[in-house]
Amino acid sequence: MDTEQLIESLATGARPVTPLRTPWRRAAAWGAAAAAYVSALILLMPRGDGFQEQLGDPPFVVEQAVGLVTAIAAAAVALATTVPGHSPRLWLAPPVLVGTWIGAVALRAWADVHSAAPGALLLTSDWRCVAVIVIGASLPGAVLASMLRRGLPLTPRLTAGLGGLAAVSFGNLAACLQPHASNVVVLLWHGGTVLVLASVAALLGTRLLPWPSFRRSAALSG
Repeated sequence: MDTEQLIESLATGARPVTPLRTPWRRAAAWGAAAAAYVSALILLMPRGDGFQEQLGDPPFVVEQAVGLVTAIAAAAVALATTVPGHSPRLWLAPPVLVGTWIGAVALRAWADVHSAAPGALLLTSDWRCVAVIVIGASLPGAVLASMLRRGLPLTPRLTAGLGGLAAVSFGNLAACLQPHASNVVVLLWHGGTVLVLASVAALLGTRLLPWPSFRRSAALSG
């Protein structure tokens, strides 16, 4: 088949293509669905003593707001990385937001350590919240991964890491609403879980976001 025949055959079989919406609009739609899922999860969870007090604590509310913004921003940037020509500076926003959240929790943990009575138990195991984070992140993460595969994941590890961060941040919101022994527990168990799971997603990026064979062939031939 010569070049003209190839062009003619491709033109004959061409179908209209609907462009994807902007990354921020897609992230907003994903965030709304993820928020509904996490809200339902929270309603199904038993509420311990101190739940209402937490919601009335301004620093706690600010921490959760930063976590929510982190989730949406990470999702938007992850979706943007699947669009060729995106600005490489975009990926700096999620780490800055994560650092802000961890810094806020660290300050409260430091205050707990200094104000605690002698012999007070500030650090306990929190595997229950780890499970809640994983469950809360599972469905939003699967949906976001499907959305990311519709683009072109040129940097699969970075894209998967940001997507994992977005999903885990939502899962963390569900777990954080439960009262804890101290902010030290939140810092080590919640912060650690968020960072570990996002890192695992990044390491598995090439498996989570594989290139379809026709894309790989086109990239090699180009």
